[in-house]
Amino acid sequence: MTSWLDIPEDSDFSLQNIPFGVCSLSPTSPHCCVTAIGKKVVDLNVLQDAGAFSGIAGLDANVFSESSLNNYLAHPPEVWPKVRRHLMDLFNGNDELLSSNEALQQAALYDMDDVTMHL
Repeated sequence: MTSWLDIPEDSDFSLQNIPFGVCSLSPTSPHCCVTAIGKKVVDLNVLQDAGAFSGIAGLDANVFSESSLNNYLAHPPEVWPKVRRHLMDLFNGNDELLSSNEALQQAALYDMDDVTMHL
């Protein structure tokens, strides 16, 4: 599966492996819900605010604005693969919301080396 985003072939975070986590984007910022794609960390709240997940039935509107994934994980399990599938669509170009919007990319994508991951 190809992506408009540069994903190294040996990456642990390919489109087939979309992990969810929590990080701080700076030393003073609050924790936020993220995923990793290639060498980038993706702020899920920024994507949700931009309407990326609006078509997913059963997903609470502000679930990724939380400082943990607890509320997301409390959703029915059938919601989780829909979110994953939509993230795949955002990064393989099937949904151009992110690939065609440089401002959204700058707001949502961070170099992995620039954030602090949390358990």
